[in-house]
Amino acid sequence: QLEQGTIIMRVGVVALLLLRLAVVLVACWGARATKGPYTIQGNQVLDAQGNVHLFRGVCRPSLEYWPDGVGMNQADFNMMAQWGANIVRVSVSEAYWFKGGGNDRIWYTPSMYQRNVDKYIRMAKNA
Repeated sequence: QLEQGTIIMRVGVVALLLLRLAVVLVACWGARATKGPYTIQGNQVLDAQGNVHLFRGVCRPSLEYWPDGVGMNQADFNMMAQWGANIVRVSVSEAYWFKGGGNDRIWYTPSMYQRNVDKYIRMAKNA
């Protein structure tokens, strides 16, 4: 049984990882149309010039259940950008991030998985 401090620490680490990923992906597409930093005024998000910025997001699952993603490629991110998306949420796996994983054909170490996440962030930047 895990101690409360260990659970809190794991939750905190996962939250920081997800925040890092979200911030990087916001910067990827959000930076195309506007420049940060973003601020909040009332119920609106403003860019550095004071213009209202609307986040149009999509969710791209599969890294949470397969270390290499399923069908994730540059064309996938290009299509999201063509739809008008300026932010994407990519689900990630705590288990793959810290322990690795795979099946009997291929095994991903944590660093391999992290490189895959970085690769998809680069693809989002290029979309």
